[in-house]
Parts: sequence; structure tokens; C-alpha cells
Amino acid sequence: MNYTSEEFHIHYISSYTLFVNSDYAYDHLVVVDEQKNVLVFMKYETTKPSTEAMKILSLPFQHIFVTLPHQSLVLIPTDVFQHAEKDIYADYFIDQNGDHTYVKNLSLGITALYQYDLLLYNRWKNLFSEAHFVPSFDVIIRQAQLNIPIQGETLGVHIYDSQADLFLYVDGALQLYNTFEVQTVDDLSYFMLSIFKNFGLTHKIQRILLSGADEGSEWGERLSKYTEDLEVIKAKSKWITTDDDVKSQIPNLNILMDSQLCV
Repeated sequence: MNYTSEEFHIHYISSYTLFVNSDYAYDHLVVVDEQKNVLVFMKYETTKPSTEAMKILSLPFQHIFVTLPHQSLVLIPTDVFQHAEKDIYADYFIDQNGDHTYVKNLSLGITALYQYDLLLYNRWKNLFSEAHFVPSFDVIIRQAQLNIPIQGETLGVHIYDSQADLFLYVDGALQLYNTFEVQTVDDLSYFMLSIFKNFGLTHKIQRILLSGADEGSEWGERLSKYTEDLEVIKAKSKWITTDDDVKSQIPNLNILMDSQLCV
């Protein structure tokens, strides 16, 4: 999809913000002005950027936010984590170079250590050396927090590419955040049921939060079998557009929309 508003003007580029969300299958590009009007929206296969997308990426944006999936992730209680001891966790990562491991304090008494896929990260870092890079899990967890009850179990599901991030809260505390390869809804069910078994959950889960797909999708329909309360994670930020096609896409852009809040 390639959408460019008639209100997009090159001479205002310094006041625009470029948002990029990239994974192993697709890139999403969005440009908004200071009033949060969507001026550009593009989606294309990662290996096949359109001519229009290449033109947008060549422009001298001053405000850029890039969200990427994590390659590896370790969650540690903040009260026991010492930044100087970061390297002792190297064995948990695919890339054991500590310079490629980043630290993020989550507002849950948890510190996240994570790595990006280096090829994917360098692709965007080489294009936009001054961009703000945000791991997708940080956005998802922040958005989910508003919908986590103090008691009971809540499962979060973020669908992207051929993967699913599954995260579990028990009595308001984050217990798990794992990434799984999923090609079908049956794959998703398998990994969910494995988590339920490991945590001794033998009944329908109290609430499931869904991101990256809507309730009417095959993912939403399958998840509804495991809960009476299926909710789609929504962005806190609001974007404005009069284009119907773009408007229909905005609900699935929650990662992009709130990435700025994680910096």
C-alpha cells in the first residue's frame, strides 16, 4: 500500500516525524505532522521496497522512531540487576557480544536485557544513525499494563510476520515473555496450551489481550475459545486521517503509534 496525502510538503520535512516498524517480512512507514495527521502510509515486503518508499527514506527527517522485534530477551528483577554485571548473562543470547545487548527498565520492577537481529538493526541504523530505536516488546508491555487486573491470569498475544510473542501476567505480575514460530492457529494453540500446563492453568483464562490482529481474524477467533474476555490492545496515541484505507489500517499500527512514548 502506498498512500501520500496532498498535504505532504517537502519544505515542511523538519517538522514531520517518520515512524518505521520493520520485521523479517514487512516494513511499515508512516509520516505524521505536528498535529498527528497521517501524511504518508506505506507497507511493502522487506526485500522489495517500492520506489515511493525509497524516496521517503531518502528524505532528511529530523524526528525518526524505528521499532524492531527482539532477537533475544531476558527478564531480570530490577532489584537484583547490576548493570556492571550485564556480561554474566551472555550465555542466554545468540550473539554473545555484550555491545549488542541493550538494557531497558520496565515499570514492573523488571529489567529487560535484549538484542536485535544485527542485520535488521544495521539496515536501519545505516540509514538513520540518529533515529530512536525501540524494541516492540517495550511498546506492547506498556500498552497491556492498562488492561491487567490485580488478580487472575491475563495472556498477551502479539502476532507479526510468522511469529507470536506470548506473555503472561498472574495477579498483576509479569511471569513470562517468549517468542514462538507460528504458521497456523494450531501452532499458536500448541504453545498457549504448553504455557497453561506449565503454570497449572486448567480452566479458561480470565483475559486475553491481542495485538497485531483483530478479533474477527483467525487468530482472534481461535483465542476466543480460551477466554470469555478477549480484548484488542489499543494505542494511547491518536492519529488522524480522512483516507478510508489508511483509517482501516490504523488499529493495527499500535506498535508504531506509541513507540514515541517509550523513548
